[in-house]
Amino acid sequence: MGKHHKEKLLLVFCLVSTFAISMVVFDREARSADLPRSRQNKGLSHIGNTSPDNTATLSPVEQQQSERLKRFHQYCNSNSPGSKRFSPDINLGRYSVSEKYKLIYCFVPKTGSTTTAHVMYQLENGRGTNKFLNRTPGLYLKRLSDYSKEEASLRLRTYTKFITARDPIQRLESAWIEKFLKGPQRDEYTEKYQSMMETVPHLNLKNKSPGDKVGNSSLQQIPFLAFMKAVARQQKRWYNSHWEPAYIRCSPCQVDWDYILHTDTLAQDYHHMFQKLGMSDMEDILPPVRPRKAGANFQERFENIPIGLLWRLKEMYKPDYEMFGFSQENELKKILHIETNNR
Repeated sequence: MGKHHKEKLLLVFCLVSTFAISMVVFDREARSADLPRSRQNKGLSHIGNTSPDNTATLSPVEQQQSERLKRFHQYCNSNSPGSKRFSPDINLGRYSVSEKYKLIYCFVPKTGSTTTAHVMYQLENGRGTNKFLNRTPGLYLKRLSDYSKEEASLRLRTYTKFITARDPIQRLESAWIEKFLKGPQRDEYTEKYQSMMETVPHLNLKNKSPGDKVGNSSLQQIPFLAFMKAVARQQKRWYNSHWEPAYIRCSPCQVDWDYILHTDTLAQDYHHMFQKLGMSDMEDILPPVRPRKAGANFQERFENIPIGLLWRLKEMYKPDYEMFGFSQENELKKILHIETNNR
């Protein structure tokens, strides 16, 4: 067994231990601290009483929503406003509004945001109206920033609020695939972020084959390793909303969410939400169940990512992992499984 592999095994052991300890702390804090009154009355109201006696009566999707909201509330109650891991003030321009159905959604790119923008646009303007747009429908949606402070505050208190979340590492992979590998904006992003190549000076770029060039022959394709290193360095010149942590982008702990949707269960989560909100007649506009774009070559891409880099990214996205219930340990196990089979 090689040194690199032993280091990864050791890290997995440490991560699992840390995760187990955090779960115990979360549980103790949740029992010792009452939820804010608004969360008690609203956070889980759409799925009924979630007391132990009533949990068995919930459907699997309802139980899943209950667990997501519970963990989210635990995280926010465990982190005071002065903590670095607590969400900053809300940017109202990132919240879209459907007045017709009284919905509010915060855009987190690469979590199903484009799909959600199509759904929100059709809810407000009618079935099929999104087909006639020449730009992403998200640009046409009304935002909370379009209202006065009082009007925005009223809607945040009274409208149904939902957010889509995704495993941070999978979200990073998806962002790289779309923006640097084969998406329609590949050339634009490659030129804008060409300086990311500074993070991999050991690569002999001059001798790369023509297939590694993008658009203009002077531009080098951004390797996955360079992208991941650039994101981890958190420099302003390499910032982009497609890999900005959700806890920074949407200030989740400032909002009493009614639903938390996950990218890998997006279709069923939408179906559940529409059913509960009495919007079944609009279910035909919802996305079909389909495989995620990211993940097909997951292990292959991550095998060459240094373990120290994965650790820095884990710390960078730690609030997202914890508040939305994702586990980086599972992703590391996938990588280790492939390596073990190849040795």
